[in-house]
Amino acid sequence: MSGVRAIPRAIPIVLAATLVAVLFLGPATGVGAPSAPVFGQRTVVDPTRSGTEPSLRIAPDGTVYVAAPCGLDNSACKSGLLWRSDDHGRTFQLKDMGLPLYLRGAGVGSGDSELALPANGNVVYADLWAGEVSVSTSMDRGESFLVTNPVGGAVPVVDRQWMEADGDTVYLAFQQLESGVYVVKSTDGGVTFPFVSLALPRVSSDGLWHVGIEGNLALGASHEVYMVYPMFRTGLDDPTNTLVPLFNTPARIMVAKSVDGGLTWTSSLVAQVPGPVNNHFPALATDSAGNLYVAWSESRADGSGADIWFSRSLDGGQTWLAPLEVSASPQGDAHEVWIVAGAPGKVAIAYYGTDAAASHRTGSASDDALYYARLAYSLDATSATPAFSVMDADPAPVHQGDLGRSLFDFVTVRVDPTTGRLAYVYASDYQTGPSDYGILTTPLPVLGPFAYIPLAPAVYAVQTDGPTFG
Repeated sequence: MSGVRAIPRAIPIVLAATLVAVLFLGPATGVGAPSAPVFGQRTVVDPTRSGTEPSLRIAPDGTVYVAAPCGLDNSACKSGLLWRSDDHGRTFQLKDMGLPLYLRGAGVGSGDSELALPANGNVVYADLWAGEVSVSTSMDRGESFLVTNPVGGAVPVVDRQWMEADGDTVYLAFQQLESGVYVVKSTDGGVTFPFVSLALPRVSSDGLWHVGIEGNLALGASHEVYMVYPMFRTGLDDPTNTLVPLFNTPARIMVAKSVDGGLTWTSSLVAQVPGPVNNHFPALATDSAGNLYVAWSESRADGSGADIWFSRSLDGGQTWLAPLEVSASPQGDAHEVWIVAGAPGKVAIAYYGTDAAASHRTGSASDDALYYARLAYSLDATSATPAFSVMDADPAPVHQGDLGRSLFDFVTVRVDPTTGRLAYVYASDYQTGPSDYGILTTPLPVLGPFAYIPLAPAVYAVQTDGPTFG
């Protein structure tokens, strides 16, 4: 991919709610584009176990943690997976989560996973199945975990949990598909979660919009808590309001904000979205100055694929930049998005993308379409006209053919606090490359109505050169 300049959408600013050496990549070539990040050798997190949509956290001392679900009712993996690296991602060790996190004897779990690292050094791991969100907390860097603490699921069905730590306070959000998005809070480093609030009711006060499955949480410079989420017109695809559609149009991208520790929330409109939001997890980040950045995947009106869009706010969500298209693949496909920010204006957006003609979820990509772990990045995202460049973080594909939800719903990119450089974790099920890629060729067994098909190991790439983002 060559460097590109982001293309603004013509609408006004909206006011307030596995073991293979990676080639060194040359500088981006777009006009005004910064020199490209350069990723080092990629590492298979685990050559024998499968997981996808991996979560990534990096402790202040550089310890790397990766978590991944491996399938509900999976007899080979009864709880989510957790790995730790003590050498900046060169090697990983599986940490034993003990007995299954849900219905311990029944072995139900590993639908979604998430991590938080509070200031007291705990490792907080949240796992999910359709009936429950539970949290286990380690006080010894993942070597052992306390008894599972159920924090959500009094009224099933629940979905997608996210966490963020502010000092020893840990926030956890999850969707309850009948009533809306709840936020629970721990003030003891993730040991107990006594505080509960309904942050986002399922249906808007005017009855015209309903809340989709929320995206991640982020913290502001003054301890504000932010959450990104989509909204859809009530009744278009879901007249009974019993389930949240994965994508729909028209849609809105929203950011909710709490200034009282998650007790109450107000929302601002980031963008009206003319095309279907085909990934229901928009992504949110804040930089060190508290500026807000949002990215989402949006289908084109003609159904020919999807693009990654970006907006930002410099005033706590009161006003937003007119959305910019940053994936720059006119006939291709781009989704499963994540965003991270470091120093003011330094932003990186990770996603899976292909240049081949595709129609994500409304059709299919060709059998020879190759998807890659991609990165769109900017070093001037606070400017009036941010410049973005796009690159492949790894020259090897992660998937061939129609992607759909083959790699689930997101990748993760973080800024390493010890170096200021990027760390990128993603999944791959590409099986036509060299045998030493560490790709599993036989899926693990899965059972149950909510079962997911396990995929290839999560893969981790570390930036070793290029601009720093911290």
